[in-house]
Amino acid sequence: MRTRRFKAKVRSSNPTRKREMNGIETDYLKEVLKPQIIVNEMRNVVFEGMRIKLAKGAYYTPDFYCLMFNGEIELHETKGHWREAARVRIKVAAELYPEFRFVAITKGKRGEPRWKEENF
Repeated sequence: MRTRRFKAKVRSSNPTRKREMNGIETDYLKEVLKPQIIVNEMRNVVFEGMRIKLAKGAYYTPDFYCLMFNGEIELHETKGHWREAARVRIKVAAELYPEFRFVAITKGKRGEPRWKEENF
């Protein structure tokens, strides 16, 4: 009997090392989140600062952990295009952890607002 071989892609040789920001994440941090810190709406922003357990072996890591001045925690997810699996993960996380505000951000097309926000 023949056995199948599976290959897995690993982002880094060091699994504890976090990935770098992509272009949309970098733009969103620079254009939206950092100005909120400057005007004292937000205390701190951490890129991939939290990993959420959804189920056994299933996790979700939001792009930005945001600590607001009123003590609330917002978890922001930036996407160029939403795939169904990503949308399911953020919805499950929002249901499991109602104490956090989950915000999905997409970049607007020409003629639209620069950033579109969707709350879960």
